[in-house]
Amino acid sequence: MALKKRKYDAEYIKYGFVAIEKNGVEVPQCVAVKVSYEIAMLIAKNKKPHTIGENLVKPCIVNAVKILLGDDMAKQFKNISLSDSTVKR
Repeated sequence: MALKKRKYDAEYIKYGFVAIEKNGVEVPQCVAVKVSYEIAMLIAKNKKPHTIGENLVKPCIVNAVKILLGDDMAKQFKNISLSDSTVKR
């Protein structure tokens, strides 16, 4: 059974998706997943334990966003998954 290809639509942004280009085609990607990956990559490159993401990095990001942009924006940053069961070595 062939997978149905989905095209990116600007409406997706309200659901937390952005367009990325993959093999010359725009495809939707969840923003929170992209952020989670980038943070996990930085933690790994700095040879720190992956649990630091949930215990230190995420609370720092949420507090900074809350101070700078308010509670509504901070709630969105709480969706970033950095738990040790999600991010593994």
